[in-house]
Amino acid sequence: MTRSPATRHIVIYGTSLSAEHSPFFWRRCGGYWVTMLRQSVCQRHPGETLLTNASRWGAHSRWALKHMRSRVSIHEPHVLLLEFAINDADMRNRISVTESEKNIESMIGLALDSNASCDIWVLTSHIPRGRHVSVRPALADYYAMYESVAERNDVGLIDLHRKWGGTAPDRKYIPDGIHTNELAARDVILPGVLAHLDL
Repeated sequence: MTRSPATRHIVIYGTSLSAEHSPFFWRRCGGYWVTMLRQSVCQRHPGETLLTNASRWGAHSRWALKHMRSRVSIHEPHVLLLEFAINDADMRNRISVTESEKNIESMIGLALDSNASCDIWVLTSHIPRGRHVSVRPALADYYAMYESVAERNDVGLIDLHRKWGGTAPDRKYIPDGIHTNELAARDVILPGVLAHLDL
């Protein structure tokens, strides 16, 4: 990849809450905030910042660790945002808090191997509604683990779970019960992300 030394590369790596596109036309994604973040940084720093969204619909940390080099490390990011707690907490994926923690810490290590000065952030999200929360009974434990990982590894924490008040957002923000829409991105998520990142 050819890149100007002056160009800062931001990589977003997460689930369908961060993905901008779904492989299925009837499935929603919540990555409106990433689209808005790209627009914001391009307006603030035209020609100086590149944003790559490596997120994938249905992704969890086990899959993410396996594909870390091909989807993230290859870009040698200056800023990396990791968001996998919501799908790791899904009982159907059978990923314990302990495994999720190991996977995230391994991804942090790989990111630093590709760029020792990479500014890494782990993101919590929100509590979903209906059937989406019933398959994630321990979601709060995964969010708490992200806080511990951030502190132990000296990386940043963007705690959107707390920004949402620790409860499920109103349905006007998550019409399908889990995926945030443009209104949520504008009102809560993008301001929460920008408040932490030095962009």
